[in-house]
Amino acid sequence: MCQGNHLPRWQRVCIEKMLAQGNVEISLLIMDVPANYPQRSFMQKVKDTGFKNLLFVLYLKLFYRPVSIQSCDMNDIFAHVPQLNCVVHKKGKYSQYFSKEDIETIRGYDLDIMLRFGFNIIRGEILKAARYGVWSFHHDDEQRYRGGPPCFWEIYHRDPETGSILQRLTEKLDAGVILKKGIFRTKSHSYARNIDQAYLESAKWPAMVCNDIINGNAAYVDGAPAVTQAPIYKYPGNLQFIRFIFLLTANKFEKLWARLFVMQQWNVGLIKANPDDFVKNPAGSPVTFLKHRNTKSFNADCFGLRDQDDVHVLYEEMDYVGMRKGQIMYTRIDKSGAEHDRAEVTSLGIDVHASYPFLFKDNGSLYMIPETGASRQVVLYEAEVAASLKNWKKKSVLLNGEAFADTTMFKHNGKYWLFFTLHNQDFDVDLHLHIAYADTLNGPFTMHPKNPVKISARSARPAGNIYKNQNGDWIRPAQNFSKTYGGSIVLNRIDLLDENNFEETEIHELKPFDAYYKHGLHTLNVIDEQTVLVDMKRHAFRFLLRQ
Repeated sequence: MCQGNHLPRWQRVCIEKMLAQGNVEISLLIMDVPANYPQRSFMQKVKDTGFKNLLFVLYLKLFYRPVSIQSCDMNDIFAHVPQLNCVVHKKGKYSQYFSKEDIETIRGYDLDIMLRFGFNIIRGEILKAARYGVWSFHHDDEQRYRGGPPCFWEIYHRDPETGSILQRLTEKLDAGVILKKGIFRTKSHSYARNIDQAYLESAKWPAMVCNDIINGNAAYVDGAPAVTQAPIYKYPGNLQFIRFIFLLTANKFEKLWARLFVMQQWNVGLIKANPDDFVKNPAGSPVTFLKHRNTKSFNADCFGLRDQDDVHVLYEEMDYVGMRKGQIMYTRIDKSGAEHDRAEVTSLGIDVHASYPFLFKDNGSLYMIPETGASRQVVLYEAEVAASLKNWKKKSVLLNGEAFADTTMFKHNGKYWLFFTLHNQDFDVDLHLHIAYADTLNGPFTMHPKNPVKISARSARPAGNIYKNQNGDWIRPAQNFSKTYGGSIVLNRIDLLDENNFEETEIHELKPFDAYYKHGLHTLNVIDEQTVLVDMKRHAFRFLLRQ
């Protein structure tokens, strides 16, 4: 459903990804003809909108240039597709209804999906004219923002999160059936970048839902409509827009300052406490921190095991001025909190940036999966000596071909599960949680049919081992990037995990709790019922220190 043979870039991307499935084709163009929208001059549009919104209207006309809305010629795709020009009739100010004749013609094409890129608020029988309904985008979190303009008020209200949804439309406004939803980190320094992120990321979703339908995993298409009490927003007034521009400018300077003068200094902390008690009251547990190699290094991504009174720890160390790539380090912490035997783990044979040395025990053996995104592999290592973290041998390659991030293994219901995200260079952080599974430790691993199973800057990327709490629930820690890199950890309860389904619920946010390392927290590793490892960060001033 569109207005012609030229579409914004993000809509072309959406169609291309659907067609790339190999089992999707365009059967009909339902044209939103000019008769539905009488031509108006720019000044008429300003007058209709209201002079109280003049500054925002001028901004859209003169300066608004997101990449995602650039016009693209669609004739190469639409050339041989039949077209139906539809003149709708209106009820009220915005609602549009299709004629019975047009609806019958549309039904004659036996459509599975109608994708709405044209028209306004459509109601009536047209919503039932395709097997899986009419799909439409709302580029905001429907639980916080209704109306528009898209992705604007998040910056205005300093909301760290910008959402988008793909929904199946219903008769009731803002009460569609949500097919896909994503949470992104707000690009507070650039309205265009915030728009591009939401538009281009969500453009992938219709193809994902098509894949679920094809695989028989799309019962949610007929799910319950969303319920929201979010306020309805409109174009900003002139004073609001002036404040918006001021905020954009301030955010640009803040971002530049952080890039030039702020170093993120992480450190690993050992906590001797029951994990559930620690989560409820993190500040109530004393922390033993590792020592930094120097003032320009950090320690992060901690995993370990207990051996009587000693805790053996693997972690990432990186020096901003030295090697400038992470390396896996070992240290032993005795019962007094003193460190011993610190050394680089050289037996891995890794010559790329290495981090997140995930530890996993299985059938009496000890394994490690470090993150080595630049190698585009997930490699499993086995300890040469049982219960020793010092020497390792390569056992097998589990996954190939992507920049895998923070791979976390979990054994559940007789299968081995890998949770990971893929490094996303376009929008700074890893949004997409993927799962793979196998019957044996060495694989082969099969990608979950619902990948990505979650799209969120708040709770997708793994942040430590999956553990069982006192209620018997499996808890998956995830990194929260919505405010800043590694800002906090969101604990997710795994509700359903099998070869066809995955569901989890966010149950708690664990925030930084140390007075010195107070600016971030992004790893939680539960070793046993009395030992927890975390890492936290502080922002240190460094003049023009590249990161």
